[in-house]
Amino acid sequence: MNITRVVLAAAASAVVLAACGSSGPAGPPTISQAAKAAGCTRVADVSRTEMFTHQTATCDLPGYPGADLATFASAAEQRNWEQVARQFGVIVKRGTLWSVAGS
Repeated sequence: MNITRVVLAAAASAVVLAACGSSGPAGPPTISQAAKAAGCTRVADVSRTEMFTHQTATCDLPGYPGADLATFASAAEQRNWEQVARQFGVIVKRGTLWSVAGS
């Protein structure tokens, strides 16, 4: 077996394995899923959409009543939203494609 065949076989195997692997979540979590993961209570104003978000709501966390809960379609949108949110408060909690900001 020559080196060309070994390299081609390794490349083909890598392509097959990459196609089978998961590259992340299938889509943004629902507000309910994000609220549960964050430990939010009193979720309100569901479905309002803001810049960079997929869906937003308000919720209560200890020390942060009326915090902003948001879900995102991509990690880039989440980073952008968090940059803006930090100008008005703090990122209280964050997860995969969701964040909670409070002031």
